[in-house]
Amino acid sequence: MGRVLEEQDYFWFEEPLRDWDLMGLKRLSDALDVPVAATEYLPGTIYSTAQVLAQQAVDIVRASVPWRGGITDMVKIARLAEAFGVNCEITSVGVLHGFVHAHVLAAIRNCTFFETWRLGSLGGEPVIRNPLEVRGGGVNVPCGPGLGVELDWGQVEQQTQSVV
Repeated sequence: MGRVLEEQDYFWFEEPLRDWDLMGLKRLSDALDVPVAATEYLPGTIYSTAQVLAQQAVDIVRASVPWRGGITDMVKIARLAEAFGVNCEITSVGVLHGFVHAHVLAAIRNCTFFETWRLGSLGGEPVIRNPLEVRGGGVNVPCGPGLGVELDWGQVEQQTQSVV
């Protein structure tokens, strides 16, 4: 599969093996020209990522808020990868994850993409008044308290079925 991706000039080969298979990832990364991207689901946050990087088992590390320890650990993973000269590609945009990831991407230098599943607005309407928008190949980092999410409390109340 890796050779076919190389022939098609793919940018990377994402999660080809289980993240814990360090020896397999290392052999695959060494054998292929297409960069191998992994660690999206790797437990142990920065500590396990440090082992992957030290063993040069992958060419690109992946990180996401729900799987890699939150905002602080994502930034630590990105900085760790940067110290090894490796990109840290942020993954898994959900409506609120998109807000988190936009802030993380603004704080790091070694990420190429903002991953999204659709063009234009990243959703959340009508509950979120200021959904993220992809424009001209970029995403503006939201301002305001917290992550900059502006909720339409009228819509939240309208959609609330019960309060416990």
